[in-house]
Order: sequence, then C-alpha cells, then structure tokens
Amino acid sequence: MARGRAIFSSVPQGWRLVGQIAVILVVIPACWLILARLTGVTSGGQDPLGLVLILAGIMGAIFTVGGLVIALASIVTLLSINERVRSTIQRELPDFKEQADRQIQAYLLLQTSAAEDVEGATALVEQALHLYPAAHHARSDLGLRLTEVVMADFIRRHGDPDTVYAAWPAPWEPPPPFSEAVRWLRAAWDHGDARDGRVLVALLTVYGAQRYYDSVIALVRTVRDTYPDQFAYLREQERLAILSYACVPFDERLRELGGALGVTLPMNIEDVRKAIAAIDLSDDNTGPHYADFYVVGRFSKWSDDLPRFPVLMRILLTATDAGIREGRLILPWPLLTERRELYSNGKAPRPVDDIIADLEPLVHFICSVKSGRHPPSILSANVINLA
Repeated sequence: MARGRAIFSSVPQGWRLVGQIAVILVVIPACWLILARLTGVTSGGQDPLGLVLILAGIMGAIFTVGGLVIALASIVTLLSINERVRSTIQRELPDFKEQADRQIQAYLLLQTSAAEDVEGATALVEQALHLYPAAHHARSDLGLRLTEVVMADFIRRHGDPDTVYAAWPAPWEPPPPFSEAVRWLRAAWDHGDARDGRVLVALLTVYGAQRYYDSVIALVRTVRDTYPDQFAYLREQERLAILSYACVPFDERLRELGGALGVTLPMNIEDVRKAIAAIDLSDDNTGPHYADFYVVGRFSKWSDDLPRFPVLMRILLTATDAGIREGRLILPWPLLTERRELYSNGKAPRPVDDIIADLEPLVHFICSVKSGRHPPSILSANVINLA
C-alpha cells in the first residue's frame, strides 16, 4: 500500500487530474450499463434508442463537469504561479536594487577615470571592477590607453617625425608602464574582451617595446590567422619600428619578422632610392623637402649603441639647376653624440645617391615614414653630412 502511494505521489499533478477524469468517464457508464441490465431496461430489445439517449446525456454531463474541472485546475495553477512569482520578486528585489546601484557606481567611476592620469585611472578602474566585475570594456580601455603611453614614450626616445629629435630620457625619469599595460591587456583577453583583435595588436606592441622577440613573433602569427582585419595595423610605420626593436641586434630576426608580416625587412636599397626619387622637388622656393626613414644599425658598426635603434633619420632634399638631387642628413641627438665622425656641419649638400651608398653598410632601412617640406622651425637642427 505504501509503495502504491509513493508511485501515485510521484506522478505530476496534471496527469493525476487527467487520470481521475478518465476513470470517471469509464466507470460511470460501465456502472450504468450494469445497473440497466440488472433492472431489465434492455431486456427484450425494449427501446434501445432511449438507452442511447440516456447514455449520451450522461456522457455530455460528465464531459461538461470534466471541462469545468480542468478549467478550474488551470485557474488554480495560474494563481499559484502568480503567487510564486510575486514571492520570488519580493525576495530578490533588494538584491537586484543593490546590484543595479553597484553597476551604476562602477560606470560612474569608469567615466571619471578617463579624465585622470594613468595612475589615477588605474585606481578608479580597480574600484569599478571591485563593484562590478563584468563592467563592459573596462579592462581593455585601460590596457589600450596604457599602450598609447608606451608608444608615445618609444617615439619620444627613438625619433618623432614632428620634431626630428629623439629625447633620450634622463636617469630619474620613470620607465613606461610596461607591466601595467601587459597586465590589463591580458586580463581583457582572459575575460573575452579582445575588441576585435585590438587587444592583441596592443599587446604585441608592448612586447616589441620590451624586446620580447619570441612573444612578438607568436602574436604576429596569431593576429594574422585570427584577426586578419587588424593585421594591416601591424605594418604602420610606428608599430613597424617598435616591432623591429625586438629584433635588435640580430639581422635574421629582422628578416623573420618581415616574413611574418608579409613585408620586406630590411628595405631594399633600391626601394629607398625609389621612395626618395618619387618626391616632387619642382617647387623648393620655400625651403628643402625631406624624406624620413626609420633605420636600425648594423651589428658590426653599432655594437655599443644598438639599444638606441631604431631611430628616425631625415634626409633634406634639394635639386640643383642640372636636376641632380642633393641632400643633407639629420639624425637624432642621442645617435650623433655617440658617433660624431658621421657629421660635419661645414660641408655642402652631397648627391643623394652618394649619401645612400655611405649609409648602406651602416644601417638597415626599416620603413619610409613620410615626406614633405622641412619646417623652418627646425632648420637649425643638427644638419650633418656623412664624412
């Protein structure tokens, strides 16, 4: 008996109701037939149509009652569900309100962090993530911002096309935020916030500035295979200079990097000559034109100064009346102070082809940066000729 009750109680409520109705629909007509036979209602073939009508009436009543029972059960079920939902909402509502408040506070902190310096922004982002760990793009935004700081510092050290100079930092200046940038970029990647590959591009940029060659090569291939739309950004001049920094002082690494990026590294000398020849010097009344390149010193010639590479090198260009292109060379100060034999301020411009021929055994050309008119504001810069 107990086992039967257990089996019955395990049947869902809806099926129990259906079963009970089915039993009613079967048992009542059966009992009626038995009673009719015992009382002789059908004996002798008396009025079978009347019996059918009676049974039809009984069945109709039964179906009507069954329908009412089902409708009543549905109403009771809906009321029960509504009560459960109301009870759950009342129980969970305080938690929902608290979560919403924490999320709002987190996003307010993230908005405030955009106006802070790097240290202040880092502290605010950490507070925001403590309140709401799933804050959208919080980690990647900070990682990308730190990467911009690393890139700006690299350009300042190795040659800014806007000023030509490379300001090698003083010993007391703080280093770039390498570790913080890597930490936040990797955290963004681990939380699925790749920003369509921008996080990986930023991460390998930081690795390049740290001279982590193996990590650079591995991530270049990952970006190429996983985020082809972002791959072109790795060939931008400034990023190409940073990635080449990881190859110093090994020439074979530079060639391997070029193969991974799908570019020729180092540049062919003929391509350098073509880039210079393509500059229009027909109107030079307002001052000389220029061509900028990032270069890396050859190991045999610059062993003591290789960490300073790559550097921005500017060639000032003019044309003689005979149409011969002449040039003078501008190199960043940190490079010149170590290699004074490279320049002589008293000499006149020399043919560009001669300058390129003299540079070829000393440096590898990484990429052409830009060309244009040399600003008068820096005409007094360290203009030099190769000895």
